Amino acid sequence: MESKCCICVLPGDERQSALSRILAARGYEVAGEECVDGASAVVLPRAATCVLRSRVREGAKNAVIFAWEPVGDFESGGCRVVLFGSDRDLLWRNALLTAEGALFCAMAKLPRAVRGSRVLVFGSGRVATAVADAFSAVGAFVTVAARRAGFMNAVPIGDADLNVDVIVNTVPARIIDADAIPSGALVLDVSSDPYGFDIARALRRGVDALRLPSLPARYAPESAASILADVVEREIGGVL
Repeated sequence: MESKCCICVLPGDERQSALSRILAARGYEVAGEECVDGASAVVLPRAATCVLRSRVREGAKNAVIFAWEPVGDFESGGCRVVLFGSDRDLLWRNALLTAEGALFCAMAKLPRAVRGSRVLVFGSGRVATAVADAFSAVGAFVTVAARRAGFMNAVPIGDADLNVDVIVNTVPARIIDADAIPSGALVLDVSSDPYGFDIARALRRGVDALRLPSLPARYAPESAASILADVVEREIGGVL
């Protein structure tokens, strides 16, 4: 079978490695950083350094650049930039993987079944919705705390009762007082910097707390990479 266009997948986490394998299996010519020059498309890792971005900006001309966040003036080189973080379907599918990963972590860490446990979810976005649904589906008693009125019958963040078995935070902002978290609670923070609470302070108090950013890539890298591969294929339109 004749290979399709060359896609340069730059190294990063396990999801990037899985993406290379998936695209190759779909018939694309896949290369690493050494083939940035002349690539039809370049996929940046989520945590792309300034040096890596500069290397791509200098070498990739008239390519499709896939990135998670704005990457500067790539258009001046004739490139087209596609932001994974702006793709609604990808974000929802990622939210479902995040929820599944959070549920898996809770099952692994709790000394009791998740069914019948009291779970508090902070947030009002896709991830909060998916997490609340996932825990509810296995029989947990779920409360949602959010700023947005009317979201899933949520209570105001300031009124949330932290005396629960599991707390899952999806908000990238310091909204939880670490000193108020009961020492017996399991706290899973699936947001991003600056996260929802001071984890060092919580750990010093004996709280079982975990930061789990980019959970899809850590929990299910093959599935997370398949989502990216679908976006890449759609955007490059088959053979460039």
